[in-house]
Amino acid sequence: MKKIKKNPVLLLLFNRPKYTLQLIKQLRKYSPTQIYIHCDGPREGNISDKKNCEKVINIIQKKIDWKCKKKIKIQRNNFGLRDSIMTGIDLLFKNENQGIILEDSIIPTEQFFTFCDHLLLKYKTNKNISIISGWNPIQNYETKDSYIFSELPQIWGWATWKRTWSLYDRDMKMWPSMKRNKWMKNKLKKSFFFRFYWEKIFEDTYYKRTNTWDYNLVYSNWINGTISIIPKLNLVSNYDLNDDKTTHKNNFIVKIRKKKFKFPLIHPRNIKVDINYDKIFCKKFYNFKIFFFNIFFARIFKKLFK
Repeated sequence: MKKIKKNPVLLLLFNRPKYTLQLIKQLRKYSPTQIYIHCDGPREGNISDKKNCEKVINIIQKKIDWKCKKKIKIQRNNFGLRDSIMTGIDLLFKNENQGIILEDSIIPTEQFFTFCDHLLLKYKTNKNISIISGWNPIQNYETKDSYIFSELPQIWGWATWKRTWSLYDRDMKMWPSMKRNKWMKNKLKKSFFFRFYWEKIFEDTYYKRTNTWDYNLVYSNWINGTISIIPKLNLVSNYDLNDDKTTHKNNFIVKIRKKKFKFPLIHPRNIKVDINYDKIFCKKFYNFKIFFFNIFFARIFKKLFK
């Protein structure tokens, strides 16, 4: 297999030294020559945060012990999830044209980095491709190719280009008019339950009722007609899924198969969304109809017991 240049890696860290230690241990196997690190600061008055953030800083100073260039941004104050992630990715693409992005709870396999390196190079100039994901929760999905294309960007261990991040719509300024003009129905040709789910998500994101950033990435993908790459086999573990049952659904827990990801990669002949894969994913993890009826009855009860 042809050896190719290693890509810069961005680490997005906060207050979890245990995860950070595991992540760096795995990163050492790849030993990137350029590392960008963004550490969010402790929440005001949170003594535990302060101690853990200091531990994280100590870990990155001592455990990244191979020869590499490091650019570290440590925040004194807490930015919160949304602003911290965006600021970190801004740091990467202020200096680089492409790179690999890992949050502190994401532990990749060695094959993940090779997968990203090859596809960052292959699709470098293809503006139809937005991101390369390492996470695939559909473990029994059969395909002869090494990866498939999806309209849903997965960001638990991913890689992308500066060109993609330049399209990232932070404020979704056009959302009210897009919704009014029934963009999801007329342009994207989506079903009622699909539209109901994502219109509610985009509405909450537009009005900043949520503290997340990734829904903007989905929106940006769809606005610009770009698609994402999903590996045939899952290449990452998300430790959050095992430890935080209140944030993530249990059915998102995915173990890495012992089966090795094979190289060289077998590339799909055509660049198009695997509609069947996306249908399975949405049914398993979103279940649009249940979401609709939960919201519907919640609104009825709210009116009745107002």
